[in-house]
Amino acid sequence: MRRRIPFDDARPVPKTLKQDTESVYEKTVKTLKTSQKTLQDKTNTQQTQITQKRPCMNCMKSETYGSCWFCSNPVCEKCVGECSQCQNGFCRICSTINYESAEERVMCLDCNRS
Repeated sequence: MRRRIPFDDARPVPKTLKQDTESVYEKTVKTLKTSQKTLQDKTNTQQTQITQKRPCMNCMKSETYGSCWFCSNPVCEKCVGECSQCQNGFCRICSTINYESAEERVMCLDCNRS
C-alpha cells in the first residue's frame, strides 16, 4: 500500500528512469571532446608564451637560452648555472657558488643545504 502524498495538488511521479543510452553516450562524448579542445587551446597558448623571446632576467639580453628550473624566469646561456649535483639549470638568484672543495661549484639552493 502506498502512503498518501502530503500535498493536495501534487500528482504521483512515475518511477521511470529509462533514458536513451545512446543520447547519454553522445552527450558524454561531446562534453569530453569539448573539454579536451579547451585544454589543448590553453596548453597551446601557454607554450606560445614560453617560446616567445623574453630578455634574460640577469643581463637583460634579448636572447634567452631557457628558463630557471626553480623560478621559471628566462635566462641566457651565459647566466644559467648548472647545479653540480642535480644537473638542472638555475638562474643566479636560485643558485649559489659553493667554495667547500678546491673547485668552485655551482649548486642550487636545495642541493647546497644538503
